[in-house]
Amino acid sequence: MQIRQSRIKVIATVLSVCTFLAAPREAASESPSEKGYTAHTVAGLTWNDATERMERLNPLMKAARAGLDVFRAKMSQAEWAYFPKFGLEGGIAPTPEISGSALQTAVDFERWGILLSSKISMVQPIYTFGKIAALTRAAQHGVAVGNALVEAARLDLRYRLAQAWYGLQLAVELEGILQEGKKWLHRSEKKMSAQRKEDSDAYNQNEHLRLKTRVAEFFAMEAENLELKAKAQEGLRLLLQGLPKSSSSATTSLEPIQLRLESVEYYWGLAKRSEPTLRAVRATERAKVALGDHRAAKLWPDLIVVGEASTSYSDVVDVQQSSVTGGTYVGPSAAALLALKWNLDLPTLLAQRDEAQAHARKASAEADLKENTQELKVRTLYQRLKNKQKLIGVYLKSQKAAQGWLLSSWELYDDGFGEFRMVMEALVQFYGKKVSYLRTVFEFNVLIHEFSQAIGVELPAHPITRSTLSDGLASERNPQ
Repeated sequence: MQIRQSRIKVIATVLSVCTFLAAPREAASESPSEKGYTAHTVAGLTWNDATERMERLNPLMKAARAGLDVFRAKMSQAEWAYFPKFGLEGGIAPTPEISGSALQTAVDFERWGILLSSKISMVQPIYTFGKIAALTRAAQHGVAVGNALVEAARLDLRYRLAQAWYGLQLAVELEGILQEGKKWLHRSEKKMSAQRKEDSDAYNQNEHLRLKTRVAEFFAMEAENLELKAKAQEGLRLLLQGLPKSSSSATTSLEPIQLRLESVEYYWGLAKRSEPTLRAVRATERAKVALGDHRAAKLWPDLIVVGEASTSYSDVVDVQQSSVTGGTYVGPSAAALLALKWNLDLPTLLAQRDEAQAHARKASAEADLKENTQELKVRTLYQRLKNKQKLIGVYLKSQKAAQGWLLSSWELYDDGFGEFRMVMEALVQFYGKKVSYLRTVFEFNVLIHEFSQAIGVELPAHPITRSTLSDGLASERNPQ
């Protein structure tokens, strides 16, 4: 009778664990409170809040935006090349007294004074054979490169955030499972040790040794999970910049993102138009083609207007006559002329043109290579997504089968027709399928963000927009 009651207690414990693990999961769109979880928010950050903070404060985004500012500054320089360039010169110097005319002067070194002068010069491009237009095109494509790199940094950060975010959710889920499993193993160990001490007929030494072996496996899984949890917490803290370590904890359970996949050709079409690194290499190619055109245009002259206006004053110089070629001693003057500016170092200019055009051809080949590589990546990730999505359903079904196997094994063991070894195998299968399901959900959710990064467009249907970051791990799952 005493042995019978002990068996009933063990069965009750296992059934409570099974009830906890096999409880139906709520819809992903429900809030934590509707799912029966308690959330103690500190930072009050949803997924959207976290991404906004990360994109505003993370150094990777700051660096990308600074790079865009560099390209915009180059664009501004190219645009101002159409406008006239002005120069201002001024000076003061001592001078002896000078009198007379520009052709015959008298200098008195006994008397000294000052000479003040100022000059404004202007150069206005009229026609440059496409030099300025080519530079402007190159700068415009440079700005396109900068914008693409900013978008690439944003998608990369979201992918990293997803790894940390879902990793922490996975760690919390696995921690709950492992804690329940350790409790059951501890109670079973205690039960079998008591049977051995009492020399009970129900004691089986082989089953006891198998149980001790399983205990080691649980502790190994717990060590791996603690490492995952610490990595995810630190990842969130660093990505979100400035949050205390205690705020890096997800409070919602890990749910698969609900996603309806289109055809792979549809996604590859999106990638060719939107993927930022592909856009960047194509814009780089066009910029280098424009620079090649600029180098080719430098073989031709520039037609410009040169203007100059100057004035000078002295209290000891009295020479009023001036000439355009010789300048002015004292008084105002102005001149303007239409000029042709031509660099006749043709061998150097031809070599520079050939170099720039070779760089353009190289950029074109690199862009084609990048497109081929990106297409392979999109198609590979697409297939992995389909596989993971299908595998999630398979693991859900296998969990139900493992649950039935476990209950059946316990019934046989309880009636005296089964062995504890069979129960342990069924229990390990149930735990294994549960853990495999959660890991697959984690990989699937992260893979969606990686795929979004690969096509340059964020896929719809994100189930954690109402989830929060909470204080430490204080708000673990507490079913009502």
